Amino acid sequence: SDYVVLISKAEEKYYNDFGYNLFGTKTRVIYNSYTPKYDNIELDVNYESNDIGYIGRHVPRKRPEIPLMAVNTLEKDGVKVFNMGVDYDKYDNEYWRKLEKENKDKLVIIPFSTDKKVKEDYWKTIGINCITGIYEPFGYTICETIDRRVPAIVSNIDGPKEIIKGFEEFTQTYEVDKNNYNNDIINFSNALQKILKLSPKQREHNADKLRKCLDNFRPEKIKLDWISLFEQF
Repeated sequence: SDYVVLISKAEEKYYNDFGYNLFGTKTRVIYNSYTPKYDNIELDVNYESNDIGYIGRHVPRKRPEIPLMAVNTLEKDGVKVFNMGVDYDKYDNEYWRKLEKENKDKLVIIPFSTDKKVKEDYWKTIGINCITGIYEPFGYTICETIDRRVPAIVSNIDGPKEIIKGFEEFTQTYEVDKNNYNNDIINFSNALQKILKLSPKQREHNADKLRKCLDNFRPEKIKLDWISLFEQF
């Protein structure tokens, strides 16, 4: 190859850390593009809601149970946690069945579904979306969260960190501890505590301002990066 294209600076660092740069191929970071769908559409976001959610794959590296663990750590009454995307197919899911049983008053599980209405209902239900995990090359879920103007708690790592760069003041981040799960819960809990203290007006203001960061990933911007690369040949 003449060039290896990587979708974030974080991916480029991993590429070099694993020694692939020793083969001598040049690298170029070109982000995935994201087309905002709600530029001129006002969605029904409940900025008064303290209910939090996680939507996406429920795999260990995503740590999708962190929001629930944080609510339990803070002993927050009246805060529900919505987890959408739990896979009960084929092998069922003993881990999430157990969490659901132990937290029946605060945890609402929405199984994996391709039904668009189910997904829309999720977004209408939550007041804060959670972007968790110990590794994320880019992150379409964070882009959709920002696009919808839904307040977010964002893992300060890899792709998500790069997506919100320059706009951190308009969202709530938490430091990810890859090696200490309990410390990760504490860090997320602190972030949750802070965002819950914001008024509905502050949350709405921040969500609207944060949306500006998506301009860096619009197709017309990313297209120029590809053209710049092709001009090297």
